[in-house]
Amino acid sequence: MNIKYIQDKKEWDKFLNNKVVSTEKVITTEIEQKTFLHSWQWGLFNYQLGIRNHQLGIYYKDELIGVALVLKIIAKRGTFLFIPHGPIIKVKIEKLKVKSYELLLNFLKNLVRQENCSFIRISPILEDNEKNQELFKKLGFKSAPAKNYKL
Repeated sequence: MNIKYIQDKKEWDKFLNNKVVSTEKVITTEIEQKTFLHSWQWGLFNYQLGIRNHQLGIYYKDELIGVALVLKIIAKRGTFLFIPHGPIIKVKIEKLKVKSYELLLNFLKNLVRQENCSFIRISPILEDNEKNQELFKKLGFKSAPAKNYKL
């Protein structure tokens, strides 16, 4: 598994629009919740506003299984990395999903240092249940207002 920057809008959109055919049979067929806050256009809009962003892809055996639109937010409360309504990880196997989050988190920790940020904030569109809360707690995140998690 690895993380790469995605430079191709078509690859990003194909993944989000459920047009990916899984050769490894690990990808789920549908994204449960769709949101414009994780679209390529939202990243471009933020870039035009002067907000630095990173379009990241999570790959398993060269197959795209997840994406994360990471914005660098400069605010009064500090500079931080923010993943609005994401990351979006489409895998059937729970262990692989957890590994995907762990890999992304390690990548983001390095990115925080490179970007001189204070923390990471994510606000995934996931059901607010015990299983998901436990996942983020295990990863070291703390619950934050408005169903965000902060590290």
